[in-house]
Amino acid sequence: MGTDRDEVDLCTGRPGQVPNLPQDWAVSLEVVHTPLVSVRDFVEVQRVRARRLNDRGDRREYLLAGLVVCGVCGRRMDAHWVHGRPGYRCRHGYSSARPRQVDRAGTLYWREERLVEHIVGAPAPRQPGSAVASAAVIETLRDEGVEVLCGREAVELRQVPAARTLFGSRWT
Repeated sequence: MGTDRDEVDLCTGRPGQVPNLPQDWAVSLEVVHTPLVSVRDFVEVQRVRARRLNDRGDRREYLLAGLVVCGVCGRRMDAHWVHGRPGYRCRHGYSSARPRQVDRAGTLYWREERLVEHIVGAPAPRQPGSAVASAAVIETLRDEGVEVLCGREAVELRQVPAARTLFGSRWT
């Protein structure tokens, strides 16, 4: 029986389960079981979860959460708060639960403000209402199924690969 995981970590060669990449998933568009929840409800719950409060009771807003993908390894980048600003980082599969790989690529980090400047095509204006305009552009990206691919030096917009769509809906 197939799973969505490899039994050996290809980076370390150690036994254990590692999630397969989206392009390796077996996705069936035919509904075989009665869904417990609709795709729309599932996506809404995921968005509510993404907006939860932090330890201090603050709500941090990340305009691009779920849209930013690492151009080095292909993983979705983590929304991350540094020095009072939102940003996105990819540690290329590293976590503190494992020893650090010597030849591992360094962490990729982009401030949200810089990403928005790349997407909108102009420096982020500081006038009232500019955040609303940027949010509208970002929402259009979500609606059109476009993601933000971040390299070390450049940013590009691309259509979400078909392997990451479910029943015609984006699950970002």
